[in-house]
Amino acid sequence: MAALYAKGDMELKSKILVALLCVVSFFAGSIWGKFNFVTSEIYSSSEDIEVKTDSGSIGKIPFGTELHFHSSAHSATKYFLFIEVPIEESASKVKAAEFDSYGGIKPLTSTFKDGV
Repeated sequence: MAALYAKGDMELKSKILVALLCVVSFFAGSIWGKFNFVTSEIYSSSEDIEVKTDSGSIGKIPFGTELHFHSSAHSATKYFLFIEVPIEESASKVKAAEFDSYGGIKPLTSTFKDGV
């Protein structure tokens, strides 16, 4: 009888250990993904980049801005750009938006000054 109890106890400990390792693995992968995203393939713009939104607003990303590589396909390269906005201005000037068909990311159209 004691042998059956010990076997059942070991199986329970095994299952708990596997579940715990799965949880630790998930969180470790999440942290690694964020770290890897922020530290991999960072570029700096060598001149101002003119950008245009779908609504037609035009602006500039200044020379020397850090750009994080995302992908390159269909004759275009995509980068992420991080913008730090003071909390007070963010609360009053930034609003939530709906997701679009491209996973919520609406890329800006860009050109360089000479049109290249």
